[in-house]
Amino acid sequence: MTQGKNMNELELIVACISDKNKILRLLEEDENLFIDIKARTVFRCLKSLTDLNSEIDLHNIRAYLCDIGKTILANELMGLYATAPAIIDLDTSIKFLYKKRNKQNLTELSIDVMDLIKQNKNQDEIIDHISKKIETLNHVKSDDFISVQEMANKNLDDIFSKEIFVKSGIPELDDIIFALFNTQLIILAARPGQGKSSLALDIIENVPGKSLLFSLEMPRKQLYARLLSKYAEVEAWKIKIKKMNDEEFKKVAIAHNDLKSKLNIIFIDKAHDFNKMTRMIKKFCEKEKIKCIVIDYLQLIAGVKGENRNLVVSHMTRTLKNLAVEHELPIILLSQFSRDVEKQNREPILSDLRDSGSIEQDADVVLFLHDGKIIVAKNRDGKIGSNTIFFNKQFTTFKKSYRPNQPDYFND
Repeated sequence: MTQGKNMNELELIVACISDKNKILRLLEEDENLFIDIKARTVFRCLKSLTDLNSEIDLHNIRAYLCDIGKTILANELMGLYATAPAIIDLDTSIKFLYKKRNKQNLTELSIDVMDLIKQNKNQDEIIDHISKKIETLNHVKSDDFISVQEMANKNLDDIFSKEIFVKSGIPELDDIIFALFNTQLIILAARPGQGKSSLALDIIENVPGKSLLFSLEMPRKQLYARLLSKYAEVEAWKIKIKKMNDEEFKKVAIAHNDLKSKLNIIFIDKAHDFNKMTRMIKKFCEKEKIKCIVIDYLQLIAGVKGENRNLVVSHMTRTLKNLAVEHELPIILLSQFSRDVEKQNREPILSDLRDSGSIEQDADVVLFLHDGKIIVAKNRDGKIGSNTIFFNKQFTTFKKSYRPNQPDYFND
């Protein structure tokens, strides 16, 4: 009998029978782990014996299989058991089986897609079918749930590690909310020209690790010019049209060189469609550890159909909240105010969020920028309040200084 990745599904189960801990670990999985019908039948047998509080041993498994008319399978199991090896790493074997099963599912999906192409379905219909099908392929893993007892058995440092939050790097903001926490959906709203895009960029520059910035308004060159402007302290418009004196050019060149190793931000400026955006988020998060996501901004997102704008926004905010939870990171979603704030010339409130109902419901934190203040209007797990904040419009930043000869900024 073979071991590890070469072990077939029925052999895997048989090799676990004599080890109670391995059986219990195996039973944490779903029967859909198994492609082979024999292995799935035996797995159901183990589940049933567990439900009946019966001992999981070879005698009871054989008796159960014979009772349901699977005598031939019971005899085959007996033969395999006689030469069953010990499994070195059960978790690795399980992961291999999931990969094998998913490969088969994807093969079946490719056949579905070819059929849709033959039926002359359009690209959007095919992509939607693929997305929905992939969602149904996702299995429930044992780490998707945990009991209070298991949590209580863990070390507190492991549960509440420093990796569950990211400091914004903006003292006026961190003073109120302390930090951005993983799984949070954070709304940042302001009138045009108040600096919401600049503040979001300031925040993810401080994130230790890779971040995604979906820019639906500013193209990548404009975003990069803003970064250079802040670090070199040269106006962005000068950089874009190359109207700099020798000293300014030198500072921009130094900043340009420093940015190669200092920041790890991915600009995505060609993903206005919401379905494309969520697919990209999942793809990036599956391939590498993404620490924070910024989307600039809500009202420019397209691709979600619906006559009722509030329902459309509700779908988007709920989906983004679920992604934040699933991938354990903060998502910062920028938004506009309704026009009432400008008309009435007053401090904004939650109901001033454009298409507001679902936004304030799904958000964990709601931040406003208004007339030189940063306002925490909602904070599900902490305090609210406001602080005066200085916005340097010349270099589009809320940070104090970005000069390349001040490396401490990168070590905050």
